[in-house]
Amino acid sequence: MLMAALMLIPWDLGAQEQQKQRVIILTDVENEPDDTQSLIRLLLYSNLPEIKGIIATTSVHMKKEVHPGSIRKAIRAYGMVQANLAKHEAGFPVADSLLLLVKQGLPEYGMNAVGDGRDSEGSDWIIKTLQSAILSFIFSIAPEAKSILVSHGPGGTMGGTPLKKAEI
Repeated sequence: MLMAALMLIPWDLGAQEQQKQRVIILTDVENEPDDTQSLIRLLLYSNLPEIKGIIATTSVHMKKEVHPGSIRKAIRAYGMVQANLAKHEAGFPVADSLLLLVKQGLPEYGMNAVGDGRDSEGSDWIIKTLQSAILSFIFSIAPEAKSILVSHGPGGTMGGTPLKKAEI
């Protein structure tokens, strides 16, 4: 509960300029076409949020597989048009920086992905990112620690993180 509450608190302490919302996206890309379409839309608007991670997760129809390669493929395609997008508006991240943020959730569905020994690259990344944001807020009262949102995919990868790191 604490993790969920911390993610939703607006950390705005009177910042002079509008800060970007930090986001970690969990996606069951390859499950249905809309998941890939949503990922592409995210990339086309990637100048608006501060993307902190894109994590491949399972789904009800893909209970034992995740597809980080499909996320990377979409990011590489975005990289082919990023310079053109940047001509129209500033702030589009380069594809190489986004590729570093692609992580893999555990290829298990639902509660099978939660509990001792069920850590994944994706759940570890969520913990690391949350710790960084919380420490930034606590020790420097930094407006850039405004918020972190986790969205868009099944929650098995996210569900185990408070069990692993209760101190978050």
